[in-house]
Amino acid sequence: MNIVLTAEQQEYWHEGRMTLNAVDNAIEGGIVIGEVSLYDYDALNLRSSFGIVVYPLFRRKGYGRAILTELHNLCRNTLHLHQLYVDILDTNLASQQLFESAGYIHVGLQRDWTYDGKHFHDTYRYQYILN
Repeated sequence: MNIVLTAEQQEYWHEGRMTLNAVDNAIEGGIVIGEVSLYDYDALNLRSSFGIVVYPLFRRKGYGRAILTELHNLCRNTLHLHQLYVDILDTNLASQQLFESAGYIHVGLQRDWTYDGKHFHDTYRYQYILN
């Protein structure tokens, strides 16, 4: 596994959002195995929210952890952020376990925060200090 995060645009931030492809260069020719979006960037407080998607074929194989590691390196060393935070649906136990095992702290609950077209779901907020 050799994960690299690559931007589609020349500049990282585009309209307040940064979308990066997660590429595994250990697979011949390099293959996109997921993506990361950073948003709600706060330049004053050096923080950003983000979301990760690992494509279904690559789930439960350690890619989520590898992407998080690369994201932390990018945010700490290139973007010079102090912290990251992420909101996770109450029903997404796999993501909750991943983030907790990576050192994220559960810092809040947002009741009925996300509507899926039929039901409202609670969302948990997790925070990670980079330095």
